[in-house]
Amino acid sequence: MRIIETANQMQSWGVDRISEGDSIGFVPTQGCLHEGHASLLHRARTECDRVVLSVFVNPLQFRKPAYEDYPRRVDSDLKIADECGVDAAFVPSFTSIYPYGLELDELFSLQSGDSGPRHEGEFTSDAVGTDNSMNYVRVPDRLVMRMDGKGYPWHFDGVATVVRRLFEIVNPTKAYFGQKDIQQLAILDSMNQWLNTGIDIVQVPIYRDADGLSSSSRLTLLDPDQRAIAIKVTQIINQHSKQSGQRAKAVLESLKNALHELSVLEDQLEVDAVECIDPKSLDPATVIGQNSALYVAFVINGLRLAETRWCK
Repeated sequence: MRIIETANQMQSWGVDRISEGDSIGFVPTQGCLHEGHASLLHRARTECDRVVLSVFVNPLQFRKPAYEDYPRRVDSDLKIADECGVDAAFVPSFTSIYPYGLELDELFSLQSGDSGPRHEGEFTSDAVGTDNSMNYVRVPDRLVMRMDGKGYPWHFDGVATVVRRLFEIVNPTKAYFGQKDIQQLAILDSMNQWLNTGIDIVQVPIYRDADGLSSSSRLTLLDPDQRAIAIKVTQIINQHSKQSGQRAKAVLESLKNALHELSVLEDQLEVDAVECIDPKSLDPATVIGQNSALYVAFVINGLRLAETRWCK
């Protein structure tokens, strides 16, 4: 496995592979790899000639304290990547991804206030990619001002910006994302169409641990009792996701009641959001079925988590 640290080297590596007729599968990450990431890498390995993993903690999608506290385990990540058959690991510096002459603190200042507003002078608007002089992406309100984005719209601007940049550098044939981050996936899929990249975004089903929780680096911050609470939340969501053909409004009411009862019993639990949505448009769904998903955001002892279940 080759370890690449600069954008120019990554672009050259990709050009060489494409000239040889190879397809490139790409898995972008912020590191702290777990079995969910491994499932993406294994899928890419089976479908593409070459596999690229990126490890980059993106400052544009965090407030400064959260960015500084984000866990980093690059050596462990590279070991896992090698075991998964990755051909090239892209581990860029901040300046490789954002070569615009800004200091790190200036990037954080692009989002002002605890939850916005987004800096309109620096982000593109709805026509993303039509103005190449704009370095940063602004996600349209129709996709961002809902679910997690209602409180943190700048977070998804940062996600879209870094993925746009990584796509330009890696130039993959296919890019692999897990269905766990449902809003992120809808935004990236839409942006990919706006940009007309020709890159195929592959949605990979959620990888779940043996206890039913979707794999996440954040789960390592829970103690055993707190994890048990998260398991109960997931079990309740799963039960309600299987009511195919039922009105979403009635299922949501039942789901909210069940979660409220659990929060009364477990004082560490706070339920933040409960929604049934169309995974593509993120609009509210009216009926439980294949074109809907249940999304629940919740807080356990100050740690915010989210679970998504595709309905059956």
